Amino acid sequence: MLDLPKSHTNDAVAIACEIGEMVKPLETVHHLRCLARGQYQRFNGQHSEHKCWAPRKVRGFKLYELVEAKGQVGYIAGRREKGSFVIKDVVSGKKLAEVTPRKLVRVARPTQGWMITRQLVLDHIRKEGGASSPS
Repeated sequence: MLDLPKSHTNDAVAIACEIGEMVKPLETVHHLRCLARGQYQRFNGQHSEHKCWAPRKVRGFKLYELVEAKGQVGYIAGRREKGSFVIKDVVSGKKLAEVTPRKLVRVARPTQGWMITRQLVLDHIRKEGGASSPS
């Protein structure tokens, strides 16, 4: 009835609309992600016998910064003691790569505890793969 492509986002719009209301989709979608501000796991092991020694900042990069590595954009999700980073996808949270800082290009830094990314609607629908619902 609304003539929107099938996706989770558009399903939510269809549920929220009144009967007969016309909706025009926006060109971009904003993803918001709340970030932890502290280091809650400082020790590993049953009785906290192994301390995590990974530094907060490695060659100018910190956790949750948006970076580009190997042609993909993601965020820094973890640091290794030897200096490499774990890069994860912003939307799905899946691991993309594990690279050294010299192969990274900073895209953006988080502000006030939030990581905000903007994505085109067509890319968003393609990544979701279409939602399935009984029809």
